Amino acid sequence: MKQGDVHSIRPWMTVPYIAHICQVPQSYLYGVLHLPNKRESGHTTLQAVATRDHVPVEKVIRTVQNAILLYRQQHARNSFVPASFTHKYLTAGRAMT
Repeated sequence: MKQGDVHSIRPWMTVPYIAHICQVPQSYLYGVLHLPNKRESGHTTLQAVATRDHVPVEKVIRTVQNAILLYRQQHARNSFVPASFTHKYLTAGRAMT
């Protein structure tokens, strides 16, 4: 798994793990997933979020991927991907969510 690669995100991952490997704030991801920023939420997997929301886990993963790319675009000094790549996926993500 490549550090920071949003395409490495899997259903078993938790917010703290994703935040660490993708270098984004946990609080940002908790907000995106509508999870309380509490200790017990740290054990919630993306699969559990999908089950809670009655949506396919792939949709939750895409939401997290798009949110991370948007965060990186807005905080360009820490960007891992070119803006053209980010724009392409953010535009596609809006249509899918």
